[in-house]
Amino acid sequence: LMNAERSARFVVMVGDLTQRGSDEELERFQREMKSLRLPIFTTLGNHELGTDDGEPYTRLFGRGSDSFVFHGARITQLDSASATLDPKVYDWLDGWLAAGRGGAHVVTMHVPPQDPIGTRAGAFSSNAEANKLLSKLGAAGVTATFYGHIHSYYAYENAGIPAIITGGGGAIPERMDTIGRHFMTVDIDPARRTVASSMVAVDHD
Repeated sequence: LMNAERSARFVVMVGDLTQRGSDEELERFQREMKSLRLPIFTTLGNHELGTDDGEPYTRLFGRGSDSFVFHGARITQLDSASATLDPKVYDWLDGWLAAGRGGAHVVTMHVPPQDPIGTRAGAFSSNAEANKLLSKLGAAGVTATFYGHIHSYYAYENAGIPAIITGGGGAIPERMDTIGRHFMTVDIDPARRTVASSMVAVDHD
């Protein structure tokens, strides 16, 4: 279905690409993604944290936090798979936020700093860190944030920033939830500093 989105330029994935994060699963992920006509930018989710043998994701793909600019819009991906950010990521983030100030800047990560519903363990393990991160993003004028982890769809705001949880890619959808599997199309207007998104259903009755 993503290949049918002819105006799409690339795909951003917010983690949980596999079930257990093994080398075999990640290699299968790479093989299957070759059928996608679009380049992929991804970070890792808690399912890619691996085992006692290490973290295959970073061994195969490199670090899970990065930032790039596309046609005037900055896209920043943060590794929050462990329900926290590594201290060194905050150093990088300060530079990325400074570089993106005054323009369109979209920030994505797997585990959201705060759970919009609050009825599950779907947020950072530290409320203090969650508030610290959201304060940074709000003060820098981040345009929008996208998260995964929670197997559903929620549109809300945190720190005055539009936020979307889109965790319904390949995971089993939440019970009693009519959302189902889906992906988002996102249109960024760097000149107006606006971000518009819409859901594309994958599961159909």
